[in-house]
Amino acid sequence: MDGLGWSCVIRPELLSPISQHDDNPHRSTAVERLHSTPTVRRNQSPLHNHFGYTPVESKIVRKTCCSKGTLRNVASREALLQAAPQDDKYRHPLHSRLWRKMAKLSWFSKFYWKHLAGPKTDKNLHRLLLEQSFNSVLEIGIGNGSRTQRVFKLLTPRNSDAVTRYTVIDAFESEAGHLTLKQAHKMLAEKGVKSTLVPGDLTAALVRVGNTVGQHELIIAAGILDPAAPSASLLTPWLKKVAQAEGWILCSGREGENLSALKISDLQIGLAKQAA
Repeated sequence: MDGLGWSCVIRPELLSPISQHDDNPHRSTAVERLHSTPTVRRNQSPLHNHFGYTPVESKIVRKTCCSKGTLRNVASREALLQAAPQDDKYRHPLHSRLWRKMAKLSWFSKFYWKHLAGPKTDKNLHRLLLEQSFNSVLEIGIGNGSRTQRVFKLLTPRNSDAVTRYTVIDAFESEAGHLTLKQAHKMLAEKGVKSTLVPGDLTAALVRVGNTVGQHELIIAAGILDPAAPSASLLTPWLKKVAQAEGWILCSGREGENLSALKISDLQIGLAKQAA
């Protein structure tokens, strides 16, 4: 630019791909540095700059996976974490930090779910999901699906390489106001988990789950098991088959009561003392 008294020359050969037979070390180093340093452009988002997404792909990721800086559900979170390119040219200092930040709830989201989110009866459920990670869940009584939707907003897998299992026992369309079997299956399929839906009465359903599905790390049993009198519940005889000893249970004696968070091992010790 003559008016400013200086000029800028761009060498186009530096922008071309590296040839396998290129014997110029200076040119190779310059090209490697060019590829390893993310460039900022007007039509590029941070996802594109650091992770190799095109601007269109960045918009799709933000719309489908992100909501106000947090991720909507576990399936989207896992898909987003696995979508990071593995090429060396995208290894940037912000790479791991940005993905890790996006995969976690913000402090305000945690505060909201611990103290402000409703209903009040599920506050212990929200707090447990924020503090613990689970790869398998058994929910007894899905109802209209509102609690299940909130579970998936907070659920994080303990082992990200393993498939998350979600088992549901419910009467489904046999009771008014409950999701139908087809609606529940569709909802869980959208979450990207391995779902098992068991319709019917509680006793027969527990037999099927205990003999075919196996143990779970988290059990949600609202109105099924009273913490003050656990031996009177139909679930108690099947705890060893449907729940892991190091797992947790959220339970209440009646629908509409506050859920209590108990460790399965502590519950089993208490039952053993009562039996003795």
